[in-house]
Amino acid sequence: MRILFAQPHPRDVTLGSPKHFLRLGEGLEARGHEVEYLFVTDLPARWRQRRLLYLTFPLAVLCKAVQGRYDVLHVASGDALLAAAPRRLRHIAWPLIVNHVLGMEHIAWAEAK
Repeated sequence: MRILFAQPHPRDVTLGSPKHFLRLGEGLEARGHEVEYLFVTDLPARWRQRRLLYLTFPLAVLCKAVQGRYDVLHVASGDALLAAAPRRLRHIAWPLIVNHVLGMEHIAWAEAK
């Protein structure tokens, strides 16, 4: 199985959520699955501007989904919204979408004001 883990946080093993995704991916790789990651630090700097990120990261996830390389997209927070929409079209092959709710969105939104 080909899996993409994506989340709008830096790829940093000292942070809880990224560490969780990286360790989960390691376990799946040990079982023979192909795992890739998309973290906010993988985006171009101009896409990482605070308020733009609420649109640019979901667009980056959608771009990965369109590539057709993955069986599963495991995405943090609400950033799977754009990638999940085409699944409703039954005539196209589309990856399974797993939306992983981190429970910290309310804090991120408050800090963005």
